[in-house]
Formats: sequence, C-alpha cells, structure tokens
Amino acid sequence: MMIETVLVQIMAVDARTKSVLVIYNDYMNLQKISVWVPVVSLSASEISLRPPAASFSKEYILEEFLENSMSIISLSAKQALLGFFKHDSTSPNAIEECS
Repeated sequence: MMIETVLVQIMAVDARTKSVLVIYNDYMNLQKISVWVPVVSLSASEISLRPPAASFSKEYILEEFLENSMSIISLSAKQALLGFFKHDSTSPNAIEECS
C-alpha cells in the first residue's frame, strides 16, 4: 500500500535549491521523520489547521482553558442531575424513593 499524501510541517526553506525541510509522523514505524523535499511536491492543505501550540498567546491559552473548564463543569452538573433523577419508574414506590 502506497501513501500518496502526507501531512507535514515545514521546518526550513532553502531558496537556492527550491526545497523545504519538512517533518512528519510515521505512525506505522512510530517515528518522526525529517526530509528535504522540492517545493513543487507540496500542496496546500484542504483542512484549516491550528498553528503549533508554541505560538499560542497567553490570552488564547487562558480563554481556551476557561472555556474547556466551563464545559467540564456543565457536563459534570448534568451528569449529577441525571444520576439524581435516575430511578426505576416501574417500582410502585418510585415517587417515595425520589423523596
């Protein structure tokens, strides 16, 4: 099986030889591989990708953390309510069991 397209990250550019140093994850062999490839062999990604985490601003990291924290708290509250109201409705004493 031959892979035709690989997602790579550009690490360096050599304008003289019109090539770029790219790095990619080889999941078959569990390795990170870097190789020089000609610029003409690259194509733009059809999916928009987030930049590497090292380039995130402090404000962006804080905003994402707070947003994710609120989502987790909201989910935990919903799970607690579902657990509280979960009961066997076929039981004759179902109403008394909830009280």
